[in-house]
Amino acid sequence: MGQNITLRCTSCKNVINLSTGQGLHDNRLDRVLTYFNDRNREIIQNELNRYNGTADWSFSRMIASCRINHNLRSLPTFHINDETDRIIVAQCDCGGEHDIFDPEGLELGTVHISCPKCGQPMRYIRSSFWD
Repeated sequence: MGQNITLRCTSCKNVINLSTGQGLHDNRLDRVLTYFNDRNREIIQNELNRYNGTADWSFSRMIASCRINHNLRSLPTFHINDETDRIIVAQCDCGGEHDIFDPEGLELGTVHISCPKCGQPMRYIRSSFWD
């Protein structure tokens, strides 16, 4: 199950809708791999091959902001559940790395995100659940 989160800029009123978590179809590896670029897919496949196809893995979407272009997005993450607890994170289309935000912190007001259009604070408006 996932959560839909709506954020609105306090200045320019820009509204962004983001999804976190995972849906029912996100337990299929072939489906999950489509969320990643070729480089990330290769890394994921190499990690899974270490376990001969028996790796314990999970997938989730997180809220993130690109460090280069500051766009907010629902970021695909792939977690290898082993002693390394490795997390493979999708890159932004521009090639930038992401800062990841805690959705609960957004709701509580303890995490702050800047508007990608004007740089002013985004405000948590509402959330709903999806599957």
